Amino acid sequence: MKRFLKSAAKSTGLLGLVSRFAPGQVSTFSYYGFRPAGPSRSPLESKLMPVNQFESQLRVFRRYGAPTRLGDLLKPDADLSGRRVVITIDDGYASVYHYAFPILKKYNWPATLFLPTGFLDRETTLWPDWLEYMVWNAPDVNPAFRWNGSTIPLALYSNRLRSAFVNHHKAILKTVPVAEAHEWLKAFERHIGVKYDWGSIPEPLRPLTWEQVREMRESGLITIGSHTVTHPILASCPMPDQEAELRESKRRIEVVLNEPCRFFAYPN
Repeated sequence: MKRFLKSAAKSTGLLGLVSRFAPGQVSTFSYYGFRPAGPSRSPLESKLMPVNQFESQLRVFRRYGAPTRLGDLLKPDADLSGRRVVITIDDGYASVYHYAFPILKKYNWPATLFLPTGFLDRETTLWPDWLEYMVWNAPDVNPAFRWNGSTIPLALYSNRLRSAFVNHHKAILKTVPVAEAHEWLKAFERHIGVKYDWGSIPEPLRPLTWEQVREMRESGLITIGSHTVTHPILASCPMPDQEAELRESKRRIEVVLNEPCRFFAYPN
């Protein structure tokens, strides 16, 4: 039985989670997207956490630490004794509202959501999702893609090759300004003929609505922070673009929620 329990703990990640708790320590666990329990319905959703696994982790957290708001850590008289656990969730997927929020309410657990405002306003997609959608829906074999003097073979006749293509080009696109990454993605979209738009986004990867954000905020459990406008790798952007990403995302959240936006998390 002990061997079985240890194997189960390893398979769900719980053993690693427990090892991170220590007296007098704050442990922060960051999430971004969720999906229904059971096997993933598509490769696009496989990166999302099954909601039953999220709930099992919250139960472990409750045994080893006290739920703590991110803002409470910054108070001058903050009590940091014992073990503290902070939960944050990035990227603004609607699956947070549909799957994670009910679990957070069930356990009365606070969390901070970091939102890319351009995604919620449906002005810009999250570019890694855009890339993944096109590659996983592309024909097996395509003519080579040419971009800025480079020729990129497009033999995608296995899941392994598709996954390798996504990982390789995601790493490359992280090194360029987000506007340049979008130009590459638009050209790639035209080349393979796979259109990514708001109507084709898989349900768990669609953006939250501002109405859902307000409902979660008004529950008293959820704090809202900024996660830029377009979800770029900030270090790859010129300084004026970095400043605009921070300033405009903060401004948009404050306008919509009519309260100060005090927290920021940078993408990646």
